[in-house]
Amino acid sequence: MNIEAALAQEAAQDVVETSERKALFVMPRTSELPNDGILEYVNAETVYDFSKLKPNVVVQIDVDKYDVLKLIAEHQVLFDVALRVLAGVPMTDYDPQFDQVTWNLERVAYAPLISELALEAEVEAQEKHANASQHDREREQFTRADGTVKKQTAFDMAEDANDTTSEEHDA
Repeated sequence: MNIEAALAQEAAQDVVETSERKALFVMPRTSELPNDGILEYVNAETVYDFSKLKPNVVVQIDVDKYDVLKLIAEHQVLFDVALRVLAGVPMTDYDPQFDQVTWNLERVAYAPLISELALEAEVEAQEKHANASQHDREREQFTRADGTVKKQTAFDMAEDANDTTSEEHDA
């Protein structure tokens, strides 16, 4: 791809539909990541790293790599990404340099995003369970996550050790 042509194309387009581009969240690198179990956190140091990322991941950027972030933020169309700043992540220091590099990016609040994604996952699970047949529910009880079948015992053949007979009551 000719870089000059791509830059000219970017300059010619006033508004590019961001839904067609790969959405990425960016944040400064932190020593301790939140354990939300919902978002995937990755580190990126080069433009190549950004090009290989999956959509909707959170990219942590080191202070010394802000120039890479600035390059990608200024030419999002060229790199086919839509960057958003993930703001309000616990235990994260948003320094002035990061704010200078990302001043023109959309900001997304961490807590409401996590709440919305968790609610969406819960609703999907409830819908899946509600739409499942009785056969599917029973199969879930007897199969493991890897697809193997759990060993079953004969419930009607098992004897209870605490079971007392009527002869013991009479004595």
